[in-house]
Amino acid sequence: MTTTTTPAPRRAAIYTRISKDLLQEGLGVARQLEDCRKYAADHGIEIVAELEDNDISASGLKTRPSYLELRELMEGRKIDLALVFSTDRLHRSMAELVAFIELSRSTDVGIVSVTGGALNLATADGRFQAHIFGAVAAAEREKAQERILRKHRELAEHGKWPGRRVFGMTADATVIPAEAEIIRELAERVLAGEGFNDIARDLNARGVGTVTSATWRASTIVAIVRSARIAGHREHHGVVTARDAWPAIIDDGTSMLLRARLAPGQSGVKRGGPRKHLLTGLLKCGKCGYPLVRGLGGKSRTPNYRCAKNVGAPNCGGLTINAAPAEEFLAEVLFQARDRPAELETNDAGELAKWAAEREKLEKRKDALAEMAGSGEMDMAEWSIAAKAVKKKLADLPEPDVRPRRARQTGAELRAAWPAMPTPERRKLLEDTFIEVKILPRLITTGAKVFDPRRFEISWRR
Repeated sequence: MTTTTTPAPRRAAIYTRISKDLLQEGLGVARQLEDCRKYAADHGIEIVAELEDNDISASGLKTRPSYLELRELMEGRKIDLALVFSTDRLHRSMAELVAFIELSRSTDVGIVSVTGGALNLATADGRFQAHIFGAVAAAEREKAQERILRKHRELAEHGKWPGRRVFGMTADATVIPAEAEIIRELAERVLAGEGFNDIARDLNARGVGTVTSATWRASTIVAIVRSARIAGHREHHGVVTARDAWPAIIDDGTSMLLRARLAPGQSGVKRGGPRKHLLTGLLKCGKCGYPLVRGLGGKSRTPNYRCAKNVGAPNCGGLTINAAPAEEFLAEVLFQARDRPAELETNDAGELAKWAAEREKLEKRKDALAEMAGSGEMDMAEWSIAAKAVKKKLADLPEPDVRPRRARQTGAELRAAWPAMPTPERRKLLEDTFIEVKILPRLITTGAKVFDPRRFEISWRR
């Protein structure tokens, strides 16, 4: 008597992926999954896993969790087949394809494409076919990228909104009032010299959300305030291609000042952690003019601000002042200043407008030179000389001394709040009032060292 054994059904993991799911509805992967399930049912294939990477490109630039899970199933020999709608759902990178072929060979796990049939990667013909599919997919990806880049360039040249939701504006360039107010706050705090990390911590503590519901980071703040978009302009790769293309959130002069300060290589903003010492950098040596640093003096290790003397440094190293009385004195000066007329609260809009107009004139001159060089009206040697001259004028253009207007507090209110106020906030108030404070040498040279307010030479902000 002859018995026949029914072969066990082949085990398969279905893998689906779509690069762009603009509506976040998952319809693309749902269609792929439906076709793969039907194929499996028609061919007696047992589905042991259904894996999905939705809205994730296969270009190799993003991690695909489900793709990595598929590889783990193959390595553990828990499946016999990888079932996909088409092979380009697996990979469009030739390097990734080569690694996948080697994995298939070492594990005897085959690939079945609903649209292209089975690929036997254990044979030379199967691997050759897979390479052809991979090359075609890679070419399609490159063509798609070229089309996308060309479209973005065309939109930028015509001043069109890029068509996506960003912080402060909807996908159709409508201003979101609550977020616009946060952007104006960010611009003010950055221009006031507050550190990006300090601002980010504050926004996170207040529960202010980002577009993606992620936590605020220094890089997020830089990207927002450095963008010409918030002044109503369209830019492409950092170059403004159309002005006044949509409603502005901040004025043009403020935006220009932010972009100048945050340009690569500039150091006009603080990126580090919270300030530890209240007066570091604000106090200047009355002998040599260099900033004082925080230190400890004498056997008692009393905190002080001192002119540091390091080998090869130009600092004189010949001046110190006790930290506690200096901080208390300047705080009291601040409190009293807040009870005087608000002449120190001026925000010189005229100065900012004049600076912005001059900078815009130089930027237009730079663009005109580039156009002349591109059209052949000027040779490259002439362009190089002229462009360097304009670039130097831009670099030498003095920034306006503008401090954004802040909510006014009376001296009594500040005096009551001062003990509980964090150091960065105290420093911000001091910087809004004083340009610098020069510490003069001791005027009393005999007897015990006592605090002498005459040593303080204060430069006030207008």
